[in-house]
Amino acid sequence: MRGKQLQKLVRRKGDQTMKLAEDLSLTGSAQAPEKWVVAAELCHTLQYQQMAELLGQAQLTSEQLGNTSLAQMLAMTRSMCLVYSQPQANRVELPWLNAGATPFIFLPEPVVVGPNSAELVIYCLGTFRVYQNGQLVTNWPSLKAQSILKYLSAQRGGAVVRDILMDTLWPEADADAARRNLHQAVYSLRQILKQSQPCLQPIQFEQDSYLLNPALKVWIDWVEFEKYAQAGQRLEAQGRLAEAMAAFRHAEALYRGDFLEDDLYEDWASLTREHARVTYLNLADRLSEHCLRYGEIEAAISLSQRILARDNCHEQAHCRLMRCYSLQGLRSLAVRQYQLCAQTLKAELDMLPSPATQVLYQKIIGQEVLNLDTN
Repeated sequence: MRGKQLQKLVRRKGDQTMKLAEDLSLTGSAQAPEKWVVAAELCHTLQYQQMAELLGQAQLTSEQLGNTSLAQMLAMTRSMCLVYSQPQANRVELPWLNAGATPFIFLPEPVVVGPNSAELVIYCLGTFRVYQNGQLVTNWPSLKAQSILKYLSAQRGGAVVRDILMDTLWPEADADAARRNLHQAVYSLRQILKQSQPCLQPIQFEQDSYLLNPALKVWIDWVEFEKYAQAGQRLEAQGRLAEAMAAFRHAEALYRGDFLEDDLYEDWASLTREHARVTYLNLADRLSEHCLRYGEIEAAISLSQRILARDNCHEQAHCRLMRCYSLQGLRSLAVRQYQLCAQTLKAELDMLPSPATQVLYQKIIGQEVLNLDTN
């Protein structure tokens, strides 16, 4: 967002507010925690709800203009205003502000594409897609040829015993017919994939097993997803929280849909699909929890909504949305979220919300002041 456009939004708020807007518009980066100290001090002297509304308008405008960095900073400042609008006795300090550190949530938005050096890019999360040297493969010779590549991708490109492919893809055929069908499908698949490297055999046959040629530069989204998810878990166990959340953020961005979501009736894909789905829900929940704890309410809402799109019975996501809406002063939305939670749990699982969820609901309808604590 340009400085003049932002200034129009805050002109009536006085010189101090103008100075904050100019500082934010000129900074353009999250690497200046002293700006947030200024913002916090300024919030003490302004009318917080009006300032939050103003910053929300500025955030929307900056998003429309494509300035993601400024939009994120404005969102954080808006969250701070909402926190500091609480009575002094009930106010919850932002832990990252007290520590003088920049929160992890301002990590750059990851660009989810296959590496430029990859000759073969395979997307298994969501709709199955394959790119060769940047070009989408559309001329599949057969569904069986495509299924072979899917199966190899599910094994991270590693070796798959020939008999397993035969039994999986041609379960009703006798051994000789299944072997002929497999040979023909592999041959046609090789012809398609040779466009990446004409001089390289893309699918090798070694020790009675098929595998993607290790010399072929292959990028598979679900393999990258697993890598970042595991790295995040390892880093979190080591207490390296910011790095863990960065890894989780990359994994979350890679998850564009369930594993081979168009192959729901393929039994061989179901275990990998469920594993990837559970992994995603866990890391998205951790991200959402930390976003809320660090005052990034909009990000916590967005992540919780994405969790519920995958699992509408995820009670923690319902509770987090209730808390976020309440912190934003949207009590009616918080109440509706509880009602949706209760209805969904009853319809899907024949269960009631947990006691903790019911206590949170009672606090909301009693108009108690909530804090950023996610427990």
